[in-house]
Amino acid sequence: MKRALKWAGFTLAILLILALGVVAWAVSTQSGTRSIARIAVDALGGKLALGQVEGTIAGPLTAPTDKIHPMPFPGLNIDNLPFFAVIAAVAEGQTLLHDWVYENRAIYLTELNKLGAQVKLLDPHRVMIEGPTHFSGAEIVCPPALRPAVVILLAMLASKGTSVLRSTYVIHRGYEDLAERLNLLGAQIETFHDL
Repeated sequence: MKRALKWAGFTLAILLILALGVVAWAVSTQSGTRSIARIAVDALGGKLALGQVEGTIAGPLTAPTDKIHPMPFPGLNIDNLPFFAVIAAVAEGQTLLHDWVYENRAIYLTELNKLGAQVKLLDPHRVMIEGPTHFSGAEIVCPPALRPAVVILLAMLASKGTSVLRSTYVIHRGYEDLAERLNLLGAQIETFHDL
């Protein structure tokens, strides 16, 4: 039996909150503690005003002048790199993502094209993402890599209309009860089984 998730359209604001929330654990820097979310927004030219509980993004996101790539601590963790694909897709301009650690993982990010993004595969390690993107619903088979699969899920949440993500075993294995937890935040996700 194949598992599938049916994704209802969701707002772009929720996409950014979820994408940043997924990667928002604190890292230590020389000047104190900054969150990965803050680094993400800074890297894309936005501003993040953090209160005690909530944050807002002021102004449009713009593509960085340099590529986004993993770096040793306190830089960007390699596991968080794919999440920047969906953030870069909504930023104004071109963003180069360079995943030099994992062979062929960048290939899966081209699935965002089915949702309306403009992702060009340059080689097995690099993708060029052109934004801004206005995501629209689609039916996609979940890639076997966990984080690119969640990136597609996040883009589906920002899509207009209904999207279907099939063969979601990798997401269920990597993130327990993710659909239920996202529904608690306001998403409209229905899990169903195909025959």
